[in-house]
Amino acid sequence: MKKILALLLVVAMAAMMFVACGDAETTTESTVTTETTVTTEATTVTTEATTVATTTETTVATTTEATTTVATTTAATTTTAPVTPADGYVVDPYAHITFKDGAMKDLMEVVELEVKTSGGATAATVENTEVTFGGKTKTVSALCIKNAGTWVKGTFLDIDDAAEFNAMVDKNGGWSVEAFFIDNSVANAARGIVCVTESNGGDNKRSGWGIAEDASGKPYFITGHVAENAYSSAYASAAASTKELVHVVGVYNGETRKVEIYINGTLNASNNAAGAFTAADKTEKWEGFNMANIFYIGSDPTAAASKPNGDFPADDLTVVDVKLYDKALTAANVADIYAAVAADFAK
Repeated sequence: MKKILALLLVVAMAAMMFVACGDAETTTESTVTTETTVTTEATTVTTEATTVATTTETTVATTTEATTTVATTTAATTTTAPVTPADGYVVDPYAHITFKDGAMKDLMEVVELEVKTSGGATAATVENTEVTFGGKTKTVSALCIKNAGTWVKGTFLDIDDAAEFNAMVDKNGGWSVEAFFIDNSVANAARGIVCVTESNGGDNKRSGWGIAEDASGKPYFITGHVAENAYSSAYASAAASTKELVHVVGVYNGETRKVEIYINGTLNASNNAAGAFTAADKTEKWEGFNMANIFYIGSDPTAAASKPNGDFPADDLTVVDVKLYDKALTAANVADIYAAVAADFAK
């Protein structure tokens, strides 16, 4: 009997030890729970980083190592793509000539630009100048031509001759020119704003394109047509302001055979084109350039030996922006472009 009681006592003591070991294991699990809490905090950090990176990842990491991997992956997927010059345009231009920080530049890199002078004239400069537009006056960086005999020459880098220029216009159905400027020239004659036209008698038939102003200050857009030996022009109905910048767009539409001029975003005049567009294809007098390959801002290149300043030189012209388009802009295009220009100036 005593042996039986002793055996029962041993069994009871073993059971108590088993229960005690069970309590210790529970404590260990509690410790694991504490580690899980740490992991949850790390996961929270991951969630915050994910929010900043605007990722759509919804998987919750359960370990610190996984958290690091998710954060690294998120950073890699938010790399910003390189910004190209065409980003943000209402209509992508063929060339966009800007005058910023004392320098001229074509953002599309298809035109090379240089200031030219003749007869000892003071060279055109790019400088900060005060201008007004839409009733607001501000200082902007602009091209300033302050006397006749200086201009900017643009040379096309990817067009060699008139045949290539004509083929581009024919393929795309047109050609458009945009200029944002103010002209206070006192010369009692027409002046070129952005031009390359030529008509000099003999076999040098009318050709080229350009935005200009006549002697009264009316802007006009002109294109030449060799086969018809004719110019086609669309003249604005009134002189441009000499107090505020004016936004002018000239359009040649090869499908409708129209030339159009838009003033401050609105169609102002339209005319039938005499024939197919023809780029100037003669030799510029002073440097021997094919005129299909160049244009002037502030004058008009010429083959005439008697005109060292080119044709139609401006003597007080401020130009803020020039764009060329290898297509015919629509009325909606021009309205949108003008709205963007006005909004940018108003900033």
